Amino acid sequence: MIVKNIIWYPHTYIKSCSGAGAVFCINNILKNIIMGAKCVKFRNGNNDDQKDNQSNYIDDNEINNFPSAVKDYSSNELRDIIKEKLNLSGSKVKNADSKYSAYSHADLKKFLHDDVTNALQYKPENFDCDDFAVVTMGNEKKWHWNSKVNRGSTFGIVWGDIRTDDEPNESRPHAVNMYVDPEGELWLIEPQNDNWFKPNEYSTFWFAFC
Repeated sequence: MIVKNIIWYPHTYIKSCSGAGAVFCINNILKNIIMGAKCVKFRNGNNDDQKDNQSNYIDDNEINNFPSAVKDYSSNELRDIIKEKLNLSGSKVKNADSKYSAYSHADLKKFLHDDVTNALQYKPENFDCDDFAVVTMGNEKKWHWNSKVNRGSTFGIVWGDIRTDDEPNESRPHAVNMYVDPEGELWLIEPQNDNWFKPNEYSTFWFAFC
């Protein structure tokens, strides 16, 4: 993935992002766009019960079952879906590629099953919601690199006031992953426990990157 154009954000100047370094560039972009926002730990997950062993962090050769493209999207088509589903203006949706491919729900489940980011320990500020989302996205991009298509994947990251159905009136600044499927439906993925769900009417989204 390459961001070819010069991008200006508050206190951040990035000319290009490629390879493994792209994850760190993206993290800086996101943190500077949402100035002062705090992340929340996924309170309903079972992260505290999962093994705290960073040796379980994903290895390049560990994830297999590589995806197959089911549906192709242009950058504009994907942006329009994200704008509609998250009620975002075009300036709040950033696509890094000109062509995208969506894979099946079964392939998404395979990736989430094999990815072990959710086993890492939540650490406020040090490794919190945005870090879980960025690392999971980076791992998905490495996994998708092994597919037989020369397109980006429809897996990305979303930041916003992402509220739960159980507590719709409680503000919840948070970062999660997103995935647009071959039917044009957008799913949010909680990288701290791998649950995925549709956006609800109580949430307000600030920024999406794919």
